[in-house]
Amino acid sequence: MLSGVSARRGEAQAYIHLVLAIAAKALAAKNAVSAKREFDPNTARYDFRVFLLRLGFIGADFKSTRKHLMKHLGGSAAWKGERRDRRAHGAAPAPEGGTGPEENGAAA
Repeated sequence: MLSGVSARRGEAQAYIHLVLAIAAKALAAKNAVSAKREFDPNTARYDFRVFLLRLGFIGADFKSTRKHLMKHLGGSAAWKGERRDRRAHGAAPAPEGGTGPEENGAAA
């Protein structure tokens, strides 16, 4: 029971931090853009993490806050889209700048 209360307290604290940070950012802003961005559920976690970092939620002090705010979002917080170091079928990435048999004219 106690862990449920502390989890709700942490979540409430996270939302309070978010509202205060948005208000501070709005007061300090010199201009605003009203262009609407498309929502992509596959990159929602990454996009929101970048937004939180722009608000100043950086470091271990805000780790719990970021965790509570992003727990229901989909996608990866570290990568926007597909990871660049992995292939779709699990093959190893091709060497960059290497001279393989197909590059120097030799038959494979």
